[in-house]
Amino acid sequence: MMERTSEGMTNLLSVRSPSGLEAPNRGARFTYDPPMAIVAHGVDIVRVDRIARMLEEHGERFLARCFTEQEAAYNAASRRRAEHLAVRFAAKEATFKALGVGWGADASWTEAQVVKRPSGEPALVVSGRLADLARRRGVLAWHLSLSHTDGLAMASVVGDSDIFSRS
Repeated sequence: MMERTSEGMTNLLSVRSPSGLEAPNRGARFTYDPPMAIVAHGVDIVRVDRIARMLEEHGERFLARCFTEQEAAYNAASRRRAEHLAVRFAAKEATFKALGVGWGADASWTEAQVVKRPSGEPALVVSGRLADLARRRGVLAWHLSLSHTDGLAMASVVGDSDIFSRS
């Protein structure tokens, strides 16, 4: 049974009594928010050694072409720098896939940026031509999930058309 409240829909879980009668358990509540309106989704996986090789072979040129200054500076002294850059690269690729475009004529690598919220949670910020394209496709908010190991980096990007979504 669902009950509408000012915070959304609340589920009143039902419990069965020993006699078999069903009664709402008003102590067991959880809030249900309507699902988001997904209008774009992209996933990408990157080999960390590929990014390490690009960094070694092309250095600053690679960083300047593919990452914003903030992304390039993030964990610059870390021994796991290639992992952190690889997962950001995967997020950029996933964003391009979500919008159905390629880098170059459609957008530049630096128009998709992974930033860190005060909570530590990663967030996606798009700018320039990529932001224009996202708006035309109805994307009002982005949801980002990142994961990496010493060998692989993965990103999932979801474009949401719900103006009330947290972005």
